[in-house]
Amino acid sequence: MILPLVVLVTNMPVHHQVDLFDAISLTERVRLRVFYLRKMSAGRSWSVPIDMKHAHVFLPEIRLKNHWYINRQIMLLLREIERADLVVIGQYAAVTMQIAMYYCAIRKIPWVFWSETISGVDYDERPLVRNDGLRRFLRRLAIQPIMRWPRRCWGVGRKALASFSATLPHSRFDIYPYHSYLAPFLNLSPPTGRTCRFLYSGRAIYQKGFDIVVDAVRLLVRSGCPDFTVRVVGNGPLFDLITDDVRDRFELVGFVQHEDVHRHFAGCDVLLFPSRYDGWGLALIEGLASALPVIASPRAGAAQDAIDDGINGWMLLRLDPEALAEKMEFCLRSIDRVHAMSSSARRSSLAYDVVAGAGRFIDLVESAIPEVRVPKLSAGGGI
Repeated sequence: MILPLVVLVTNMPVHHQVDLFDAISLTERVRLRVFYLRKMSAGRSWSVPIDMKHAHVFLPEIRLKNHWYINRQIMLLLREIERADLVVIGQYAAVTMQIAMYYCAIRKIPWVFWSETISGVDYDERPLVRNDGLRRFLRRLAIQPIMRWPRRCWGVGRKALASFSATLPHSRFDIYPYHSYLAPFLNLSPPTGRTCRFLYSGRAIYQKGFDIVVDAVRLLVRSGCPDFTVRVVGNGPLFDLITDDVRDRFELVGFVQHEDVHRHFAGCDVLLFPSRYDGWGLALIEGLASALPVIASPRAGAAQDAIDDGINGWMLLRLDPEALAEKMEFCLRSIDRVHAMSSSARRSSLAYDVVAGAGRFIDLVESAIPEVRVPKLSAGGGI
């Protein structure tokens, strides 16, 4: 039988999505064809994945300034959309995504919107439009197609769903979070050490709450807490906050490419994730998969979905150094309790692995286009 054709339009080939799209293609239940609008965003250090197993096209990009860009050869995308049984459009701000949404609406082609929050981020270090009023006007204009025409809207977790509910006049919503290839993290040995080593994975910037981590460490040092260290995987401008009084408590690994990140989770006990804003937060899920309980900010989308307070981590009631230091001190004085939470942490990550994500994707496609038959898996795993 001819498999349904799903055309997916997304920004760039970040590793977790590439792994998910590969897993979806391997199900052999849909024909997935992904259009990437750019190879990499300005300011990103991640390498571009080169061994992509799913069908894909890079539309040529004309970069205007920083994050402003337009695509050439858009007709390649529109011709493929004409053949599609379903179109999935991730995000909405790019000109090409706007064209795709309006084209689907005009041609009456079923389409789905898949995104993080659409009501504006809580904090952004690099806003594309600095004038608040103009930015709100442009966002309202850009989400008009999403307010009217999609078959479904897939929210990246509960945080996105709350944003959809507050912004869109319909309720055609489903939850479809990001999924990652977690095997390298799941294969790490659970922590067993008697001295607590904390882990911070991400850029050392204000948005991610790195200043809160440094100030919390300073509070613990001044209060005479037992020996501990914070391993930092990533780099950023806020390293300057690490002064001589706390320098010996930090192990600065620096930037690490995606395929090597899991190696630096080994030997740690607790992940620190005090982000002021994260639409999702992949490092949080990677920490859980590594059997690390997570001290998490409720402003991270992944925390709202994955953290069960006191079971696989702790939710910060306040986002300040004192609240983080209090949770860190508990971990330092209750290392056996921390290690007892490891199995719950790891188990809670499994729903966000690409295998689970591929199955959920197929289910959502079936829900969006019930008029198109999607083949079922046979008992042996094939069609």
